[in-house]
Amino acid sequence: MRKIDQKIVDGPYVQHFKNGQVSVEGYHIDGKKTGEWKYFLTNGVMSAIGHYENGCIVGEWSWWRKNGELWQTGGFGDNELKEGLFTRYHKNGNLHDAGYYHASKKTGEWKSYNEDGSLKQKKTFK
Repeated sequence: MRKIDQKIVDGPYVQHFKNGQVSVEGYHIDGKKTGEWKYFLTNGVMSAIGHYENGCIVGEWSWWRKNGELWQTGGFGDNELKEGLFTRYHKNGNLHDAGYYHASKKTGEWKSYNEDGSLKQKKTFK
């Protein structure tokens, strides 16, 4: 990683917690986050993974709980707005809810589920 006047210009980026564990790793081009970035918790478990282009969040992302279980997934489009299918999961791994976003607004049918996996609610957004 190259630095000019303490600003990150380009290259790999890694930051650590006080305990030595990696907290974040990714890559900068012209001082902006680019490509795949990974975020970790102090226990070493990955908390999020996704992509940046020119410093902006883009594409599919995934997030995990501190025990390593999947918490949610979703994507981002232009201007870092939520776009496409988002899913969240209960702590037991069953689907919590799922539906689509367009320009960070819920759209179409969203379904919510109970912890046992049974359908709890359906709601339609315009």
